Amino acid sequence: SVLGSLRGAELGPTQLDLRDGRRRQVRLEPDFIRLPAGANVVAFTPDVITLQWDVMVSRMLPVRATVVGRLADRSRVATIEVEPERVRVRGPSLYVDPMVNVHAEPVDATGLGVGRYERRVLLEAPRSGVDYDINRGVSVTFELAPVVSERRFERVPVTALGAARVTLRPPVVDVVVRGDPAVVDHMTPAQVVPVVELQAPEVLRGPVGARVEIRSLPDGATLVARVPEEVLAVPVR
Repeated sequence: SVLGSLRGAELGPTQLDLRDGRRRQVRLEPDFIRLPAGANVVAFTPDVITLQWDVMVSRMLPVRATVVGRLADRSRVATIEVEPERVRVRGPSLYVDPMVNVHAEPVDATGLGVGRYERRVLLEAPRSGVDYDINRGVSVTFELAPVVSERRFERVPVTALGAARVTLRPPVVDVVVRGDPAVVDHMTPAQVVPVVELQAPEVLRGPVGARVEIRSLPDGATLVARVPEEVLAVPVR
């Protein structure tokens, strides 16, 4: 009747004397456990506790945050900022030394569209024996930006505008555009028109540098770069 009603939680904690800081093993003895009258300890399994000693260390580590969830169509995570950026971690060197950062709990951005947002989240619970110097959590600020595509059109011929007859060197340029994937992904080279505007023939007496401009880009696409930005216009006599 005594054993049938006995529960492990009723035995109370077992206290070990480890003040010397050197013991490698502790053998469990019957008098470590307080039992009700009529009950006795027969055996422990295991009957020996192995101890591993370590040095307590403290380190400042960066905090890493992640944004999860299904975002609104045509949006993406552009930036993530955490405040504070670093926290102090204290614990056994065996656990703390290999750590490279501290993770915050994931931020759910399901359904959010383009914009800037701030959320307060807790740090992920550390393993036993490790502590952080903050318990109130961290502030995570993230920005959702439109999804964009980027394309490079290579060796696109440059057109000279004006009455002057010239030879362009080089006659072609590379053009990089960026914008709405629905627009950029379906662009053709014919929609990218590099031009240079030249002075009147009587003014153009020798080779001159001419800046390349890009015309006729469709709505939803913007110019990122043209290489080179300037070509040499050589008059043809």
